Amino acid sequence: MTVISLSLNPSCLPSWLTKASSPTSEHVARQGMEGRSILHRSYTIGLDGKGTINQLNQIYEDSKQENWDGYGAEPVRSGTLITARRFLEALPFNSHSVSIGAEADGCLTVEWYRSPRCTLSVSIEANGNLHYAALLPGSRKAYGTEPFVDAIPSQILALANEVASPS
Repeated sequence: MTVISLSLNPSCLPSWLTKASSPTSEHVARQGMEGRSILHRSYTIGLDGKGTINQLNQIYEDSKQENWDGYGAEPVRSGTLITARRFLEALPFNSHSVSIGAEADGCLTVEWYRSPRCTLSVSIEANGNLHYAALLPGSRKAYGTEPFVDAIPSQILALANEVASPS
C-alpha cells in the first residue's frame, strides 16, 4: 500500500490560500497552520490517533482505479483526496470520530453515525463542494450543498455536533 502524506508545508503556501494580505499576516497564518498540523499528528487529540488519516489513505488506495467497485465506479482522484484531507484537518479537535468512504461518482464521504435514524453524510468533491444529508431525531432531515474554503461550514458543524451528541 502506498501511504500518501498530504500534510501541508505552511512555509510553501501561497498567500491566496492563507487569505493573508501582508508579510506579517502571512507569517501568522503559516504559524497557525503549522501548529494545527503538529496537533493533528498527535496520537492524543489528532487525526492520526483516531486512525482517520490511515482510513482515508486506505479508501483512496482501494478506489483510485476505474471500476473499483465492479459496477463501473469512477476513480477517486488525488485532488479529491487532498480536499478531503483539508476538510478533516479543518474539523475542530474535539470532533467525534468519523467514517470515511468512497462513492461511485469519485467523491469521498465523511460520515458521523449515531443510529440508522441519526446520521450525517458529507460528500466531498475535488473542487471543494460539500454535499450533505442528515437524518436527525424527530424524523427531521437536512440536506444541501456548501462550499469548502479552508473552514467547515457552520451548518455542517452544527449537524455533526447534533448527530454525535448523545440524546
